[in-house]
Amino acid sequence: MKLTRTLVFAFVLPAGILSLLLARTLGRLAAQDQSSKKYSQTPTIEEYQPKSTLVTKEHKIERALRISEERFDLAVSGSNAGVWDWDLQSGKVYYSPRYKKLLGYAEDEFDNKLESFEDHVHPEDREAALTALDHHVIGETPYDVELRMRTRSGEYRWFQARGKSVRNARG
Repeated sequence: MKLTRTLVFAFVLPAGILSLLLARTLGRLAAQDQSSKKYSQTPTIEEYQPKSTLVTKEHKIERALRISEERFDLAVSGSNAGVWDWDLQSGKVYYSPRYKKLLGYAEDEFDNKLESFEDHVHPEDREAALTALDHHVIGETPYDVELRMRTRSGEYRWFQARGKSVRNARG
C-alpha cells in the first residue's frame, strides 16, 4: 500500500527572509504493521515545489516597510517634532502623539481633523497660516510658517510649521 504525504518545510535564510518548501513524499507501508502506518522504507520525495520566490518577495516588501517605518519613527523622535498629515482626497488628518503632546494634549484629547489645527492657531496668525497652506496645496509655494498655537492650558506657544505635498500624476 502506498502512502502519500505533503510536507511543508520552513527555512529562515541568513537575511531573515522566510522561505517555504512544499514536498510530496511517497512511501510504502510495512505489510506486517499497516495499523501503525510505519514505513517499510524511508520515504522518497516524489516532487517538490519551492515557494520561496513568492513568500520571499512578500517578506522583503514587509521587511523594507518595517525598516522604513522604524527609520521614520527614529528621525521624528530624534527631532522632537510633531508631525501631521492631511490626505486631501479623503479629508482625513493625522496628528502624531508628539504633536498633541507639544500642545499639552493626550492622544485622545485632540481630534484628528483639520479644524483642530485651525481652532488652535492664534487669531492674529490664522489668516496668514491658512493662506500659506492654501498656496502650498495648489503648488505655488512651500509651506513654511511661524505661528502661535493655543495649548491645552490656554497659553500660546510659537511654532515653526513646515510642510511638503506629495502629488499623484493628476497633481
